[in-house]
Amino acid sequence: MKWLGTKLKDLIDSKSVTQSGLAQGVGVTRQTVVDWIKGQVPKGSHLLGISRILDVEPSAFFEDEPSPVQVAPRFRKRRTAKITAEVEGIAQGLALEYAGILEAKAMPVLEHIVRRIDDDAAVQLASCMRQLAGLRGSHDPMGYQDVFYLMQELGICVIFRKFPDDLKDYAFYTVINGQRVVFVNSATNLLDLIFPMLHEAVHALIDPAASSRCSADKEDSFCDKVAGMAQYPDGYVDDVCAAIKGRPAAVKVNMLKDFAVRNHHVVYGIVRRIEERHGKLKLSRNSVHGADGNLRQQSPQTLYDALFGDEAEGYVRALQTLTPIWFGIVAGSLDAMTIRKLADVLGLESVLDAKEVREEIERMTTGEELHACSV
Repeated sequence: MKWLGTKLKDLIDSKSVTQSGLAQGVGVTRQTVVDWIKGQVPKGSHLLGISRILDVEPSAFFEDEPSPVQVAPRFRKRRTAKITAEVEGIAQGLALEYAGILEAKAMPVLEHIVRRIDDDAAVQLASCMRQLAGLRGSHDPMGYQDVFYLMQELGICVIFRKFPDDLKDYAFYTVINGQRVVFVNSATNLLDLIFPMLHEAVHALIDPAASSRCSADKEDSFCDKVAGMAQYPDGYVDDVCAAIKGRPAAVKVNMLKDFAVRNHHVVYGIVRRIEERHGKLKLSRNSVHGADGNLRQQSPQTLYDALFGDEAEGYVRALQTLTPIWFGIVAGSLDAMTIRKLADVLGLESVLDAKEVREEIERMTTGEELHACSV
């Protein structure tokens, strides 16, 4: 989608708003507004501010076509965080930042593969997802690297970056210019990353016609069911259940925690799956969440920590390995991006980081040998 700065200028004039007034209202300099008029695309949060002040939809600045973000994101919220119009707007704004980069011709369009939302379809899809992740016949829980590989096999573009503080999500799915995208909050603990990514991947695989025939709650429950079975296969669930059977509650929690440590997942997830297959464990909510809290303290590493373990080189290798679709798009867009823009789209903390990352991407894409990602 092409940003038309002339439309911004026309609206400023017609609404009797000065460039300085608009700049102040959005929280930028007047020169930034001038740059937007000349053709620079605003960040998503700024675009929402412009739209609010000028009382128009964001799509008003993108020719005469619909908004490039065509599907409102659905969210798996952190704990008790609520879905509000403001939060949805923040996510929509974040997605809009990528409208000029994620063009329809840049990525393959997935075929819809889920046309029924029921228990049989959930079992089949979970099995299919594990096979695509390379886990056919395995009882091992799915790890975060397995999930990234699965996304690649499905043709879903994964973009990881730190989310704004008010966007209390692990991940969310949306469609940008007809392309399926899952945004992942790189500030998420690795233990918490797997299930929400799988949940959002299921949303991406559902035929809109099937989605329209059921409620949002039913679709979310379906996504939960598939994600749980894909992450924790029946064999693993049965083995863990047999190991803790008949133990006192406190011993069960400690054993579940040991399983979680060895297999890099949270306690809550395996408890939920055991209860789906074998009935209630009669464990208190506080004991389960307390065990997970201890796990996060013992292993506080976030995705961002893992990606920047080796600074720019490690980050670029992780980018290329974990999300090659997005890596290819970024690499192909380098010539059209300033260092500042690169920092924004990758969610990097400084221009210096972006400069080093750009140099590393250029080095990697000029035929030098690629090494396996070490994260």
